[in-house]
Amino acid sequence: NNRYYDPEIMRFISLDDISYLEYDVLGGLNLWTYCNNNPIMYVDPDGNFIISLTALIVGAIAGATIGATISVFSQGITNGWSNINGWQVLLDSTIGALSGLVAASGFGALASAFISSGLGFAGSVLTDVIESNGEWESIDWGKAAIMGIINFGLGLWGGAGSQNTKELGKGLLNNKEVNKTFSILYNASNKYLARNMSSRGIAGVFNLYSKQLITSISKALPKIIAKLTAINLVKLSVINTLTAIGATLVNEWI
Repeated sequence: NNRYYDPEIMRFISLDDISYLEYDVLGGLNLWTYCNNNPIMYVDPDGNFIISLTALIVGAIAGATIGATISVFSQGITNGWSNINGWQVLLDSTIGALSGLVAASGFGALASAFISSGLGFAGSVLTDVIESNGEWESIDWGKAAIMGIINFGLGLWGGAGSQNTKELGKGLLNNKEVNKTFSILYNASNKYLARNMSSRGIAGVFNLYSKQLITSISKALPKIIAKLTAINLVKLSVINTLTAIGATLVNEWI
């Protein structure tokens, strides 16, 4: 089932299987394309959705920065500025980087929430280890469970990653040129499925408008990914701040 790819025209030279047609997803109507004709900036490891490596890198760096910054301020305010633990900062920046990757990924809201919950649980466990100088017996598993639940809720609020197919589709459909061309292809596909259009007719429509659709998507996609990533990173900073506050309150409560 392998297909050959022509890097000059940025398309496969043979059609993908018709079962991969997605009539409700932008770009899902063209079985020749790969990564919206931009294989330099995007990858598609499993053939289901494209991934912007730039967005992932930016998300990880920004997430690490947010995590480290909030860690420093949280420790400084709580324990005093002379008592900031470097290992805690490293842990928080690592969790921040992973959270940033999720924020810039293609994960849906529920998957992002579960990952956020896992990171919250792990962060609580490792924080106890750091504060006790490596004594695993000091881990408060009840507190870790509570932080996992809190982070699950915050993860749901944060929503899907900026490269989630549905989120990108919504953003692209707000673009006038993309919306216009996609509507033409979508309506033609529906007519063909209803047997109100011949195979020659739909082939003509696709030959006329598919390149225009891919071109308009390629122009709009980077800006949309950048916008959604920026929004998610702002949400991430809020989530990290609320997590730090929640951890302090849970410590005092327990």
